[in-house]
Amino acid sequence: MAKVDFKAAQSEFDGWLSFKRIKESKRKQNDSFEEIIVDAIANGDLSIDNDKVMTLKIVDHESLKELKFKPRIKVRELNIKLKPFKSDDADGRILAYIAAITDQNTGIISGLYTEDYTVCQAIAMYFL
Repeated sequence: MAKVDFKAAQSEFDGWLSFKRIKESKRKQNDSFEEIIVDAIANGDLSIDNDKVMTLKIVDHESLKELKFKPRIKVRELNIKLKPFKSDDADGRILAYIAAITDQNTGIISGLYTEDYTVCQAIAMYFL
């Protein structure tokens, strides 16, 4: 993925937020996560296609080269991934959200390096 001008990256992300119908209050709440995502787009690590599917280029993972993030998930898909985690296990719940929106196993997601996982966490925050 090629590097993208910062304004173009912001515009791409704004389109994704609009597609998801994210309200301004949630945007303000998640502005630090927005910065992570826009930076990833600008650096060429993350892209958003016409169907609003995000694709993250993965660094040094034994079995993954990229992760695709669905723009929307159904509650039942999420509940399947959340089942093993207690309601007070915030880290586990974020891991479950990432697994649900990428259709991956939580074990695969937990094997990511922190740089990739940080972008995944930022994306997941818009599904909470």
